[in-house]
Amino acid sequence: MDEPIAARSPQPATIEDLQAIVACIEEFWGDRETAGLHQALYIHEFGDTALVIRDDEGRVLAYLLGFSASEVAGYSVSDEPRTVFRRELD
Repeated sequence: MDEPIAARSPQPATIEDLQAIVACIEEFWGDRETAGLHQALYIHEFGDTALVIRDDEGRVLAYLLGFSASEVAGYSVSDEPRTVFRRELD
């Protein structure tokens, strides 16, 4: 992957993305138990604010699951890059 993660554009997240994230949750969160925060409702109900950044093969590199409560306020429920990319984003 030549392009840095910060230069990639976020795309709408899909249920398949969510399943892939949960399947390798430790690559994002380490040993913290966060799988319960990753609910399908964020894709179904708040799809405009469920975003992923993918590599050239379609693998999720980073994601944001959240929702907007108004035009001026929003909430991030879960967002994290894979641990291998954290240093790049600092």
